[in-house]
Amino acid sequence: MKAGIARQVDIWLRAPLRRSLGRDRAPDFPWVALALAGAVLVTAVATGVFVHELSPVLAGRGSFGWPALRAGRWWTLGTSFLLTRNWFMAATMPVCLFLAIWLYERRAGHVRAFWAATAGHVTGSAIVAVGAGAVGWSGQPILVRAAQNMDYGASMSIAAALGALASRTGDRRFRILVFTVAVLALPLHHQMADWGHIVAVPTGYAVDRVRRLRPSLALFAVLAAVTVVLTSFGPAAVDATADTLRFGDTGASATSPPGEPHGTVTGLTYEAGLLEHRPETAQVYLPPAAAGPRPVIVFLHDLPGTSDDWLAGASAPEHLDAAARANALPWTVAAFPSYDGFVDPSAGWLDAPGQRTLASVVHDLVPALARQFPGRVDPSTIAVVGVGRGADGALALPHDAHSVRDVVALDPTTASSAKSGRCAALLERSAGGGWDRWRAELPSALRWLGSQGFGAPAHAAGAPT
Repeated sequence: MKAGIARQVDIWLRAPLRRSLGRDRAPDFPWVALALAGAVLVTAVATGVFVHELSPVLAGRGSFGWPALRAGRWWTLGTSFLLTRNWFMAATMPVCLFLAIWLYERRAGHVRAFWAATAGHVTGSAIVAVGAGAVGWSGQPILVRAAQNMDYGASMSIAAALGALASRTGDRRFRILVFTVAVLALPLHHQMADWGHIVAVPTGYAVDRVRRLRPSLALFAVLAAVTVVLTSFGPAAVDATADTLRFGDTGASATSPPGEPHGTVTGLTYEAGLLEHRPETAQVYLPPAAAGPRPVIVFLHDLPGTSDDWLAGASAPEHLDAAARANALPWTVAAFPSYDGFVDPSAGWLDAPGQRTLASVVHDLVPALARQFPGRVDPSTIAVVGVGRGADGALALPHDAHSVRDVVALDPTTASSAKSGRCAALLERSAGGGWDRWRAELPSALRWLGSQGFGAPAHAAGAPT
């Protein structure tokens, strides 16, 4: 009985696989399969992953996912195809890529094989990256980290080639097998990028179903247009939805009257030398053009969270505008750092072995501000504002940087008596709360900084407050 069932299962699996080895076209050299697989293999050798894992610098700069999409690094769609993480991926990915595309290429030809692989990789990667960004609003640490740590590699093209091959063979069992494997990869491999295979398989299937070349090109154009729309407007749409879900309607909390002077917010990408030279990002608030360098306020968000929490959750730029226009606080530069890759999440913003996150704020971020905006930043005058886990970092930062004199700590999670000894001025409040209360308290915190002389010439020179 068992032998009979095993024989039937063997027949059921082997028949569609044997049929997939058939050939509809004359024998030809697998140019597409060899070129794509060879490119991945050459990149693996060049990056040294057969000896050691891919360096954080290359992984951060070249991988595609939600952080790259938000930073506008759409070109990483190409580099992420080539990158592999370690020797195992470098050895298996080119082989699987070659076999999948070769089987389809020998049935459908070079052009269609190339477009199936390309459409699957681009469309699957872009849709998953946009969709993954939506899970960040939940606030659950595992989901936030998953959205920020997208995988990379050519697996989307492999899935698309198998989907196209399932269409070309016309075998129902092979089609079920391919789609089942794509779905089972989710619970078995449990990587966020595996959701892309569910997109890439039907994408390859659809590319093959359009038999004529001109309709095929039209389909490719549609897929390209959808991808462009997602990469252009998807991040903003997901951010807006997530901000509404997390913070509610914050539009009325602070506004800049028309015609009044106001600052602008721009992005900053810099190399964090204390964090293995990996690329990091921050949002930067720049006051209206004014003579002389301006002091810096660093805002540390709670964990899990991002720099956008301060922008959307606390309306920080509008409150900075209002404080400066009311002469309650000088016009200042504000930096909102957002670190994606905590080696030790339990340490939060505090420095830990292999994770000098807090020191990097002063020694990497602030100098990068001065270089990026010459003549507009005074790196010797720094205040820090933190909430929750960010407040822990704010209280500890003066011990690592003599230029940090003023600290605002809202709802720190640890005792601060031993940490704030060198602060010239400290405002600490612990009453429990979240962004509703923090948003309400930010204007008074900024006025308090102004009352301590932050940004005044005497204060900048180091006089006591």
